Amino acid sequence: MIALALLAAATLGLGELPPQPMPPGKCLTFLWSKTEPPLRFAMIDEAGGFVRVVLNGRPLDAPRTAPGTYALPDGTTLYVDIILVTRAGLVDGNIVESGSVRLEAPGKDATIVPVGGIRGCS
Repeated sequence: MIALALLAAATLGLGELPPQPMPPGKCLTFLWSKTEPPLRFAMIDEAGGFVRVVLNGRPLDAPRTAPGTYALPDGTTLYVDIILVTRAGLVDGNIVESGSVRLEAPGKDATIVPVGGIRGCS
């Protein structure tokens, strides 16, 4: 089932997000699929109000349109629903213990990808 979700996400054009810099004074949340191997596919910039993904081989920033909701330029809507927890020994950050990303593209079935991740502040 998870492999099918990743295949559907790849069909929508989502790809691996390369390592991202952590600018000073920012809080970023990085999401990856809960698969083997995991696919790092999203970075949420809370202050900037956008999510960065790779769509059709190109990185792009999709603006937040509502809490947890982002609009991709091809008309796809990306919904993020995550649970952040604090772990002992983790300074200035949280773990994405569980969550999902739902992709809804016009004229296509919705795709849900289970995710994990980390939120860090510099």
